[in-house]
Amino acid sequence: NGCNAAATLGTVHEKTVGSSPYLVGILTCNSTLGSMHINLTRHNPKDEKSYSSWGVAFERAVGGFTPHIEVFGDQGSKPTLQLGVKTEIAPGWQLDGTVGRDRQNNANVFSLGFKYSF
Repeated sequence: NGCNAAATLGTVHEKTVGSSPYLVGILTCNSTLGSMHINLTRHNPKDEKSYSSWGVAFERAVGGFTPHIEVFGDQGSKPTLQLGVKTEIAPGWQLDGTVGRDRQNNANVFSLGFKYSF
């Protein structure tokens, strides 16, 4: 239980555009109720107006599964809402699936992925 914070300063480089720096702030708080994650990012694209993006997620383990809900978006846009579940399928291997709605582009979204921890 408790909270952890992190920050990342980086840059994205595109061959025809150049470098665009960004700064990410992350806060995760864990309790017996579950885990809350908050991300705030400041983007500074080269030759474009700077903007912020954000994300909030909550997850709670239930037996061998961890359902989660997340909402995220860019400054001035409609947020995306996703629901999902993850589970360990073998030692070190996690399966994660989500479904959601991208309200900015009026589209359904889904993902299915694996994570290997070592």
